[in-house]
Amino acid sequence: MKKKLTGYFCLLVILIGSVAFTQFVDQPPVEVPAIPEEELEIPVDQLVTVAKSLDLGTAIVSIERDKGLFGGEKGTYTFKFENGAEVQLDSKTGEVLKSKEGKKQDEQIMKLLSMTGVSLEDTLKTVMEVFQENKLESAKLQADEIGNPIYLFIFEDLTVEVDATSGEIINPPVEIPSVPENEQMPEQIEETPEETPIDENELIFPENPGNF
Repeated sequence: MKKKLTGYFCLLVILIGSVAFTQFVDQPPVEVPAIPEEELEIPVDQLVTVAKSLDLGTAIVSIERDKGLFGGEKGTYTFKFENGAEVQLDSKTGEVLKSKEGKKQDEQIMKLLSMTGVSLEDTLKTVMEVFQENKLESAKLQADEIGNPIYLFIFEDLTVEVDATSGEIINPPVEIPSVPENEQMPEQIEETPEETPIDENELIFPENPGNF
């Protein structure tokens, strides 16, 4: 009797398992919720506006994406002014995390600033428009080999040099599409009337016979 009950129990387990398997197979696939995208960063040129609104200095001379341990990104930018002042902003919220007032102006930086014709922030906008989809790592005012001021922009896989006096991109060369010249009309050559050969035997009468 005990063996018979055991047999019935095993058969019941098999039937239940097969029914459960059939229901599992027939069920529609479960939709996995999409993973939300990472929060986008605020454009650097907008962070520049926030930094300048704090009135820590007159001109921003460098921008640096801060690095954490093992070179990882901290999600912040540090902006430095000509007088040594600094401010650290959250790259996603624009919140001021740290700030330090300037105490002394750098003579070399002030000399370079006196020769610039465009600001770092204005040049940054131009560079970001030309080299889109590039992540800025740093930007700063410095002197070139002969002492002229340039802005150096370093991206993840690109370095850009800009003439700080004119705002012209020096390196890498940027191909500016040339404006097509207006097509010039071919010069018209004035045709001179062909001279009719004079027949020596032909009689020529004067135009005003009254003169005779």
